[in-house]
Amino acid sequence: MRLCVFDLDHTLVRSPLDLAAMALDMRALLEARHGPLPPRDERYRVGELIAHCRRQAPALEATLWTIALDHERRALAEATLEPGALDAVAGARAAGFGTALWTNNAREITLPVLERLGLRPHLDLVVTRDEMRALKPDPDGWRVIAEHFGACQAVVIGDSWVDGLAAAAAGVPFVAYRPNPADLARWKVTPGAVAPTLGERLAVGLFDPRGPEPRSPGSRSPAAPLADRLRPRTLDEVVGQEHLLGPGHVLRSALERGELHSMILWGPPGSGKTTLASLMAQVTGARFVAFSAVLSGVKEIRQVIAEGEAERARRGGRTILFVDEIHRFNRAQQDAFLPHVEKGTIVLVGATTENPSFEVNAALLSRCRVYVLNALGEDHLLAILKRALDDAERGLAGAAPAVDDDALRLIARLANGDARVALNILEVAVTLASREGGRPRVTERAIQEAAQKKTLLYDKAGEEHFNLISALHKSLRDSDPDAALYWMTRMLESGEEPLYIARRLVRFASEDVGNADPAALTLALAAKDAYAFLGSPEGELALAQATLYLALAPKSNAVYTAFDAAKEDVSERPAEPVPLHIRNAPTGLMRDLGYGHGYQYAHDAPDARVEQEHLPPALRGREYYRPSGRGLEAELARRLAEWRRWRAQRRGEGA
Repeated sequence: MRLCVFDLDHTLVRSPLDLAAMALDMRALLEARHGPLPPRDERYRVGELIAHCRRQAPALEATLWTIALDHERRALAEATLEPGALDAVAGARAAGFGTALWTNNAREITLPVLERLGLRPHLDLVVTRDEMRALKPDPDGWRVIAEHFGACQAVVIGDSWVDGLAAAAAGVPFVAYRPNPADLARWKVTPGAVAPTLGERLAVGLFDPRGPEPRSPGSRSPAAPLADRLRPRTLDEVVGQEHLLGPGHVLRSALERGELHSMILWGPPGSGKTTLASLMAQVTGARFVAFSAVLSGVKEIRQVIAEGEAERARRGGRTILFVDEIHRFNRAQQDAFLPHVEKGTIVLVGATTENPSFEVNAALLSRCRVYVLNALGEDHLLAILKRALDDAERGLAGAAPAVDDDALRLIARLANGDARVALNILEVAVTLASREGGRPRVTERAIQEAAQKKTLLYDKAGEEHFNLISALHKSLRDSDPDAALYWMTRMLESGEEPLYIARRLVRFASEDVGNADPAALTLALAAKDAYAFLGSPEGELALAQATLYLALAPKSNAVYTAFDAAKEDVSERPAEPVPLHIRNAPTGLMRDLGYGHGYQYAHDAPDARVEQEHLPPALRGREYYRPSGRGLEAELARRLAEWRRWRAQRRGEGA
């Protein structure tokens, strides 16, 4: 098995991370708290300072790591992809190579960057300083890689002498990407090769210029993640989706009869969309072509269409074109499929986590059947996890890990219906597990460390975003504080911008509470200001406080309906002039024209009440505000009713 191990900073990503500045900050703190370091001409490096701290001042080690985290967080927030980096990693995976990342950065900083830049799905293993006992150039990270992949033919690809020394110590060839020759010479690092650029064929060229070893269709690289290795090979191996794939059900029956048709598979992550698409080709004997809407465009579509037409003309065979994340294609790109779906040149299978009614062209949608895949239940995930533990060929049976049922149920709960996440947690937990008698024992601690944080389905621009804000708003309106707090917390934990939630709470205070409890608007605004002042996580408590108050406040939409009625009159009726008696008259001419004539000054009247009309003649007697009888609005309703009776009486007497 062949393996490409990549460095992160200045290899896969560009960032302003300055290790010299980080080391200076660390040294300043060490010397301020523990005394001067031995003087020397050469600057102290980060790894040396950490090692010195462990020997001489172990109580300060956590503080040094805090400095490192601060530098990494600021630098990697600005990180961008190196040209060709994504192609290099994805190309290595596509060619059957294993891929790993070996970095001195912290896991909590590294993983979000990999996700944001689209690298994470193409990496079989990510090794950060959290998994290592010592930083590069120490080769300890290779220990983690070797435990994961076993015996393999590997290269380390990085930009600096640090990567070169680590690779040499691990006994692995080093490929230098745009290195500094002076640094390599100074540290006596001799790379096996120099890569001036990255690209799709980087891995293939490093191992064999003629190309990768052929692999049988459907086979999985031993270096592939457990979730990829364990994909079902037959329809009977699929767990879940019984409403589609159970005996006699619609999709299974169509596939078993060989009746292929274009379709959209709509379901949450890890529900089996990709697996189902590949099984369609296997069951029906069709040619299967897969690509991602994230990485491909109209050019690639045209190429696949041409190949599909050739296949059809040559053998009469059909081509299944599987488009992952089809919702990421724009309207013009989706339109490119239309004539070929219509003619049957290709069978389009689009996968999406978003509602296709909103994200897929109506014309394309009308030519496809939509199948809804459900999130997997806990029992489904348990069955998949147990299969992984029992499978010696593709699973983890060879490692014979000890995992009890409670541990498996914890993984299933943390995976939140996503089979891929469940298998990834299990695989990492086995890697992190303590060894008792040489056998890994998976504990709750190892599972929590592997999971880091429960994965919640959410997309700030997608359907689930609107589902959750709807659930929050309706729970508040229905005066259910427990449900309201749950949905608000779900949004926060899923990564929603807290100030967005604060804005929704302020809106709710006016729309659904209004004058029944005017303090609700004050409290909602105070919660917004408190969050802006404190930030996360402390400021989130103010949002929780406001949520509970709003849920329990008396409800009234009288302000909302009054405002809507006034807007409708303004929009639908002529814009009538302001009555003369309530116009301002700052000049003599205006007074001569009757501006302000007959105006009654309320403070000169008994009880400050006047019966003059303030609306235009066409709207005379119009009533917009009808207070509810709840909360403070009950008192406002009493006052308003009394005023309206008084005015009607006075006008009746005047008549």
